[in-house]
Amino acid sequence: MRYLFFAALAWSALLGLYTLLVCFADKRAAVKGRERVPERRFFSLCFCGGAFGLAIGMLLFRHKTLHVSFVLAAIGGMLLWGAALYLLAVQSLA
Repeated sequence: MRYLFFAALAWSALLGLYTLLVCFADKRAAVKGRERVPERRFFSLCFCGGAFGLAIGMLLFRHKTLHVSFVLAAIGGMLLWGAALYLLAVQSLA
């Protein structure tokens, strides 16, 4: 069970980093007037494990912070993944 915890933690970290980079690219595209990343992709990345990256990207780049749906998605995704990682950590210690 310990390996499952570390796999989930690594998955969340890597997808969070990828989501952070997507936030940066989308912010840059917004400033330069280029084609943007669809909101659906942000929400998918968020709930598949990149919620921490989305939250950091929102704060670091001041990106999508006025959109209530993004704030709620980031909070909900962090709660979901935080609870899952906590439960896996507790089970791996038992």
